[in-house]
Amino acid sequence: MSTPQALVRLRARFDALLEQLPQSREDAAQLVHDMIELDAVFGMRCAVRFDAALYGEDAPEVAGSQAKLGQALAEAGSIREASDVWVDAAKGFARDGDPVAGRLLVDAGFGYRAVGKLEDAMAAFGRALQMPEAPAVPTHKLALLGIGYALAQQDDIEEAMQACEQGLALPLQNMDDDAAAQAELWHAVGTLAEAFNAPTLIGYALRAAVALHPDEDERRSFAEALAEFEAEYPDAPTIEPDEGWRHVLHKDDGVTVLAHPLGGLERQPETDHAVGDRLPIPD
Repeated sequence: MSTPQALVRLRARFDALLEQLPQSREDAAQLVHDMIELDAVFGMRCAVRFDAALYGEDAPEVAGSQAKLGQALAEAGSIREASDVWVDAAKGFARDGDPVAGRLLVDAGFGYRAVGKLEDAMAAFGRALQMPEAPAVPTHKLALLGIGYALAQQDDIEEAMQACEQGLALPLQNMDDDAAAQAELWHAVGTLAEAFNAPTLIGYALRAAVALHPDEDERRSFAEALAEFEAEYPDAPTIEPDEGWRHVLHKDDGVTVLAHPLGGLERQPETDHAVGDRLPIPD
């Protein structure tokens, strides 16, 4: 493990090499590599400075090093600073229209939420929705999931549900990360549905989460939650998710149940459901 004194000496040597750029480029790059091996956060801070000095403050290389610095900070437990750095990195990627910006903003949003900075989290998630999606990363679904979580933490349950519904309304793509995001959205909907006295929706959402999530441990966790729900609500209608994992209409003995991302999710004629009044039930 590196000592503070050793890092001070390395920093002094690094500062001297920066002043000699571009002639000292190879020596400085090697020193940055060695410092990262000694202390990832310290080394990546120097990497950001090196790239800025060599390529310019707005260069894509700087944004790339900032993204790695954020990861090092997160792994070291400095979640708030990591989120700040990811936001700065996203600005750099966004200048070039790189969809990595959206993923960094999502990571920042979840980081801010973890440390209780909900306004910062909402801002990061909102900006992620404005960024193009990378081909293999469902950043828009993840951003809407994050918004739903943040709103629920602020006791805005109805708006939290709407955010999750918007995420579920996005097309399901044929990749594990998207299936996982869809499953997490359904799980969030099932949790939020408890506030609306909507047991049929809870069961539907948990079944969708179990069926969709590609991770075996997550499926097992969701299955356990589903078993607990079925034991608590043995008389709740069992509605299986459709092939699109997005909606189903069920009618039985005058009771209409709707599970649909933008259509209300559950309604019984004799009971008011705040979420169920969003859109009319289709025929």
